[in-house]
Amino acid sequence: IEAGVVFIPGAAFTPSNRPSTKLRLAFSAVSAENIREGVRRLAPVLQEAIERGAAGASGAS
Repeated sequence: IEAGVVFIPGAAFTPSNRPSTKLRLAFSAVSAENIREGVRRLAPVLQEAIERGAAGASGAS
């Protein structure tokens, strides 16, 4: 939200209670320009989350 973009974790759309590495993006009612801008904003947020997750996983033994 702070980056000006919102996504919903994929686990919210599956009947399983298992963790999910997927996310859901709305695109059917969004212009191509807005999709590009959303991806531009979302990419660094996801990169940071991935790096944080990898750092946490490597420290948990």
